[in-house]
Amino acid sequence: MIPWIYSNIFKLNFITLFLTLGMRIPLIKGLIKKLLKSKHELLYEGMHDMLFKNRQPDDIHEVVPNRPMIPESIQKSIDYNYQAQHAIYSSGKHSGTIYCSENEELNKSISYAMGMFNDSNAFETESFIGAAQLNADIANLTKRLFNGDDETYAFTTCGGTESIMSSIAAYKFWAREEKGITKPNIVFFSTAHAAFTKGSLLMEIEPREIPVDKNGFHNPQLVYKYMDSNTIALVTSACGYAHGNIDDIETIAGIAHDHNIGCHVDNCLGGFVNCFVEFSQKKVLPFDFRVKGVTSISADTHKYGYGPKGMSVCMLRPKKLFDYLKFTSVDHSGVPFSVNNFGTTRSGAIVAGTWTALMKTGLRSYADKVKKVNETTLRIREEMKKCPDLKLYGPNNCYNMVCFDTVNFNPIGLSSKMKYEKGWHLSEVQHPPLCHILITDANLDKSDGFLEDLKDCIELAKKAGKKYKVSGYQALYGVTTKIKDASILEKFIEIVLDCSFSTTLERAKIDDE
Repeated sequence: MIPWIYSNIFKLNFITLFLTLGMRIPLIKGLIKKLLKSKHELLYEGMHDMLFKNRQPDDIHEVVPNRPMIPESIQKSIDYNYQAQHAIYSSGKHSGTIYCSENEELNKSISYAMGMFNDSNAFETESFIGAAQLNADIANLTKRLFNGDDETYAFTTCGGTESIMSSIAAYKFWAREEKGITKPNIVFFSTAHAAFTKGSLLMEIEPREIPVDKNGFHNPQLVYKYMDSNTIALVTSACGYAHGNIDDIETIAGIAHDHNIGCHVDNCLGGFVNCFVEFSQKKVLPFDFRVKGVTSISADTHKYGYGPKGMSVCMLRPKKLFDYLKFTSVDHSGVPFSVNNFGTTRSGAIVAGTWTALMKTGLRSYADKVKKVNETTLRIREEMKKCPDLKLYGPNNCYNMVCFDTVNFNPIGLSSKMKYEKGWHLSEVQHPPLCHILITDANLDKSDGFLEDLKDCIELAKKAGKKYKVSGYQALYGVTTKIKDASILEKFIEIVLDCSFSTTLERAKIDDE
């Protein structure tokens, strides 16, 4: 308990208190907004470059047209907006994000399937029996990929966040009914996905975050210091988004088992890599239901499963966890119904596209792709170890990501040079500032070029020092590294969200007033 109290309660410093109270007083609120105005402008400049500068005034539609647009105009707008984004990622110089997008044959098959099931809803099983069957296939084959047994139940969700939140909800309801816990908490490392914090806050569960050491390593024994009689689940990652760490799942799941609580494995990013790496490697870090104590897993089909965006699978064991997650209404004014996840509609188009990706790729092809991804990852790691200007961060023990730091110069500056000089979009993370590259089927054949470009940009970044061009997210990153107060940072991050729903920069600024 003591470490958790120290790391959370004592974050409430004087500035945070002043801002929290001040934003409730009109006069002080106005003063605070004026003081932050220059920082807002800096962020808006970055968002302009990222979101607004390429938008065509005649292609912005804030209202439904009085008359139907002619087909040519619709196609022109669709083509323009597609080409605007395709130009960014078609080079294959992205960290993650794009997993298999340039496979024309696969895309054609997926598009056909999605078109055929465009008006289907897998939830309405009586009307859309075909979509329901494909949905069940996806859930059950994923369960078997992760070595689930007859007591394991799987279901599809709209993405990794919903899968994670579903597991959290199941643990809450189970602990309340079977253990009488009314003030539950979950324990996870600071490298866990933000969805665990989000889900905890939405469901009134106390999130307890264990810090990693300065080099990014985890100590599973710290779990004992953060858990108590109200702990309902422990969380592990395979792998974590920021650093690519695969946690010591056997040890943590063992602790969970010994204390009769849940253990979730977040396989959203690495799941469909972990499942197939065993075909090419004899020794694989534990990640699935073969580990004693693992009671839930989340895995995204829309990443290394190569399906369309918007689908994940949540798996629960034993089945009673799934039963506690069900919501059943027998007195609804419409009809009685039962549902196991947060939404009811499940797009038949995404279901059919995902099913097609799984069937058309097949077990052996997945294994071959993962082998290439892993070999490329290992090669890049080895080359980085040889570079005196770079150092690997954390365990770096996953099969598809390399997380690295720079020596005596800014890693974000290096990322900027890679983007504006060579066209590479690396992933930037914080606490501490780092970069990572996620290897996918879309970029693995660019590894030689990546290493050459990285070598060139290291020299450019060292010469530039603190002076480098920033993108929209780098503008946000620059602000967050200078301002430490969480209550202020939330406002800046919310600007990014507001901008994404605005059609012009001017409208975004008006909404911010």
